[in-house]
Amino acid sequence: FTDQARRPGPGITPKESGGLYYIRPGGAVVELDDTMRIPNGITLSLDGKTLYVSDSEDSFVFAYDVGPDGGVTNKRRFATLHHLQPDGVRSFSDGMAIDAAGRLYITGPAGVQVIGRDGTYLGTIRIPGASPTRNVAFGGPGRRTLYTMDRNNLYRVTLLSRGPAGRPK
Repeated sequence: FTDQARRPGPGITPKESGGLYYIRPGGAVVELDDTMRIPNGITLSLDGKTLYVSDSEDSFVFAYDVGPDGGVTNKRRFATLHHLQPDGVRSFSDGMAIDAAGRLYITGPAGVQVIGRDGTYLGTIRIPGASPTRNVAFGGPGRRTLYTMDRNNLYRVTLLSRGPAGRPK
């Protein structure tokens, strides 16, 4: 799970970093990474071997290799996010989900960005709201409905792709 650094005020970058954590089966909480300012969206690859995390203060999605003990290594830039805020740096990425083909769906200012298995930007599902989209999840019949929200509204989009079976989101 991610724990964001607190912003001292609107539009002010936090001075401390946020954290990326893992809860071991016995309940112990382990910090995996403390170098991201506002880690936010997070999901595992379909095989559970890669962890993806976006940083709302950055324009990248990072990937980590997941070890047998739940630890992570080999942090790397996996994808570059598009449609950044006017400052050209902040992505305001928030929620993240993965579909049955391994594509990532990442919320942000323009809607939900879709990233291919190889990190390639595939496009953006535009959402009509005025504020950045926040969370994202698959559901509905056949898990072909993508749900997302902004500050005031909940949206659903029927897709050709589907969410993976056996996963809550």
